Amino acid sequence: MGEVKPFVLGPKWNKKSLTYRITSTTTDLSAAPARSELARAFKFWTDVADIEITETSGSNSDIVISFETGDHNDGSPFDGAGGVLAHAFFPTGGVCHFDEGETWVINGTGIDLFTVGAHEIGHLLGLDHSNDRAALMYPFYGGFVADYTIPADDRAAIVAHYGARTTSDGVTESQSAMTTEATNDMVTNNSTSSASQVISGHRVVSLIMITILYHCDVFNIS
Repeated sequence: MGEVKPFVLGPKWNKKSLTYRITSTTTDLSAAPARSELARAFKFWTDVADIEITETSGSNSDIVISFETGDHNDGSPFDGAGGVLAHAFFPTGGVCHFDEGETWVINGTGIDLFTVGAHEIGHLLGLDHSNDRAALMYPFYGGFVADYTIPADDRAAIVAHYGARTTSDGVTESQSAMTTEATNDMVTNNSTSSASQVISGHRVVSLIMITILYHCDVFNIS
């Protein structure tokens, strides 16, 4: 049976060892748990793909992450609570910004840092939006999902770009049991729901306001 590819690939890094630097964290969370959630969001991808990503304090990191407000000099100003959540650039741009105007949370009511972070990191690694409704990279944002693990489509996409990670027993992650779509479905098709989001081009936008922002990805909430 041939491989089904609802995922879409963009550019990728030409190396498999990357570093990231966090220059600021949200005031909604203590710095340590916020950094831990972002590290977990990177691990979401590195657990299955043959790529290493480590945090550094050095100024020459491949990826820079920060929380910003309003006009922050990248051509895509944030709009405060209830609008754009975050945006990230494809390789080798290596920039990801989160809107500090939002209420960032961990496993609670608000904007889930891990969920948004993992999606944006997907774009930092070169993944475009997927047509698979169960994928994290599908253009709908449904909020926090408990015990979320990588869906089959996202796994296939990142492995297609960087190869599969080999486990200690020599088995590649692509040979491991795949997560079922039903388990990780974060998508809602209820267009009247304020929690539903949709992406146009490389920008995630609300169902009410459809705009395009070239080569970066943005989460919106209505």
